[in-house]
Amino acid sequence: PEKLAALGLTLADIRLAVQQTSLNLAKGALYGKDSISTLSSNDQLFKPQDYAQLIVSYKNGAPVQLKDVARVVAGSENAYVKAWSGDQQGVNIAIFRQPGANIVETVDRIQRELPRLQEMLPATVDVSVLNDRTRTIRASLHEVEMTLLIAVLLVVAVMALFLRQLSATLIVSAVLGVSLIASFAMMYLFGFSLNNLTLVAIVVAVGFVVDDAIVVVENIHRHLEAGQGMREAAIKGSGEIGFTVVSISFSLVAAFIPLLFMGGVVGRLFKEFALTATATILISVVVSLTLAPTLAALFMRAPTHNPHQKPGFGERLLASYERGLRKALAHQRLMLGVFGLTLVLAVVGYVLIPKGFFPVQDTAFALGTTEAAADISYPDMVEKHLQLAKIVGADPAVLAFSHSVGVSGSNQTIANGRFWISLKPQSERDVLVSEFIDRLRPKLAKVPGIVLYLRAGQDINLSSGPSRSQYQYVLKSNDGALLNTWTQRLTEKLRSNPAFRDMSNDLQLGGSVTHIDIDRSAAARFGLTTADVDQALYDAFG
Repeated sequence: PEKLAALGLTLADIRLAVQQTSLNLAKGALYGKDSISTLSSNDQLFKPQDYAQLIVSYKNGAPVQLKDVARVVAGSENAYVKAWSGDQQGVNIAIFRQPGANIVETVDRIQRELPRLQEMLPATVDVSVLNDRTRTIRASLHEVEMTLLIAVLLVVAVMALFLRQLSATLIVSAVLGVSLIASFAMMYLFGFSLNNLTLVAIVVAVGFVVDDAIVVVENIHRHLEAGQGMREAAIKGSGEIGFTVVSISFSLVAAFIPLLFMGGVVGRLFKEFALTATATILISVVVSLTLAPTLAALFMRAPTHNPHQKPGFGERLLASYERGLRKALAHQRLMLGVFGLTLVLAVVGYVLIPKGFFPVQDTAFALGTTEAAADISYPDMVEKHLQLAKIVGADPAVLAFSHSVGVSGSNQTIANGRFWISLKPQSERDVLVSEFIDRLRPKLAKVPGIVLYLRAGQDINLSSGPSRSQYQYVLKSNDGALLNTWTQRLTEKLRSNPAFRDMSNDLQLGGSVTHIDIDRSAAARFGLTTADVDQALYDAFG
């Protein structure tokens, strides 16, 4: 500033000189008879030495270069931001998929590009993945797929045990397989992917699919036992039971209809579930009333009974059921009393069971937001962040972590920072994510002048913005004073409730402010406007 003043220059002169000598404007094109050539020039500067040679003014006929009044270096646009990966300084890069893109495919493509990116960087720079959300997605999908496989195998095993006929078991299994394949085809037409909701819908619908097929096959089996031919038994058996199968299936579909028209977040989440389950059930009706009778007419034969053969497991089970049914019918009042007690217990259980929107997942990932005094300096904030980082990194459950401070992205002030903590797999740690956070709280509280709010990372995040805790409540008002008053009141009231912890708000009123009064009359005498004064202040301190 002293050199500028000595030469009769201002910060505004420097700013205008830099703006006017490094441009990127359209320059037009040369139109010839046979071709067009776009005009280009060296109007942009890219290197510090080029900026240093800029002539910002002339004094006494001699040029004044930028290097005469300023120090020109290559650096970050924002000097008040810093990030670390563990204890090594680095750069955090968050990658978000486009709406509608498949997250698993997107991550796979990124993983394939990482080695090529690593080769392009210097040997001293290492590229590592801190958190991959698809790990939990893949694990949960694998669990649901295994559940579906086990459900199908158990259903087939139970059918073989109770139908006691190989042909009947194979027919029902064929109906199940065709129904599932057709359901996947319908999912493709709807534009659905294989995800947790659609797979769970199929798992739920497997039982309904088998019920339809068993009812049809069992009725055909009854006609075969009566001595009818295979074709006649298939036609009569399916015809007698057709209306019953259709009515049962439509009653099941009716239970999913409210989910199809449900609004809000829950409706968006469960729409795929409801449509998949509905399609699977309706497909099973068609397959059970067409494929099952056809296969029965071709392969199903009347069972042979040997009067000298001992009763098998199925016969003994059926006899036990018959004895139990007779006893129940002989004590009707007792059965009605048990039924009433069951209803009461169901209501009591519904009232007593804890309720929530979505269960808290253990995704092996935790998010943190730091908050310090509004007027804290940048070096002091960095020092306190490093103290918190030592505590986090020393926990045995931590696999890797990253943190940052400064004004960037979701951080609006220097007084805020971020932590991203990746935990070891559950088999390698002795605590859940929630227990890990509880274990760190007293240790982190020992660092004075700063608070680290931690919460478990979730696959489903409904926050409207960066949140410091699991739940977020938003207050809005056009009256700033009224908003400040009620924000403080609500915060104090919630803090007094022992059911809540880590209560905070993003209202920062404690920052230091240096107020400047502009003498408009004096500014006008010097030919200055309020905008000129504001711009000069920003040039110097912005």
